[in-house]
Amino acid sequence: MKLLLIVAVLVAFELAANGQTHSSHLTGCPNLPALAAALEKLQNNRWEDLNQIRVQDMWPTELLCEDSDGCGTLTNRGRIISSFPECAEIFNFDIGTKQLTGGIIYYSTSRKRDTIVAARVLAKSIGVSKSDLATIGNDPDQGFHWISGYDSVKNMDEVSSLGVGISFRKNVWTVRLGFNRPSVDQSPKK
Repeated sequence: MKLLLIVAVLVAFELAANGQTHSSHLTGCPNLPALAAALEKLQNNRWEDLNQIRVQDMWPTELLCEDSDGCGTLTNRGRIISSFPECAEIFNFDIGTKQLTGGIIYYSTSRKRDTIVAARVLAKSIGVSKSDLATIGNDPDQGFHWISGYDSVKNMDEVSSLGVGISFRKNVWTVRLGFNRPSVDQSPKK
């Protein structure tokens, strides 16, 4: 709850600082603070424990199975225009273990600056460092990675990665955040 308030205040200050008095929020797009809070919950959980049901339970929008075989993908198609996702969420799962392996979040606004703010808010909730957050929006495509945990059973670091893409199409600015957390083997090399 505290995170939702902080995110809402940050977004309001960013908009006010740029002289933006009306909303650039698009119909069909979810609430940004709710998305950020849900992403933070994902990041703060052991991904080995995140199956389809747990992700659906913590996510603020309805996620539906897109596969007829084993449900390897959960999707919310909140705002799709001419087959282009402006606001949507996609989560991928390992078919065998049913564990979360990664996802893609699309979020759009009518202003570039608001989209960059949204990208930074969402990236922060995933765990991107403050210094890296400041660079989001400098290039149309960026990548970040960091050690986010340790799996003592597998003797592996958990490395989070995030790809951020910002694009403009038909008067709409869209951020695409692709994230995953593969394990990196730390066992001695033979």
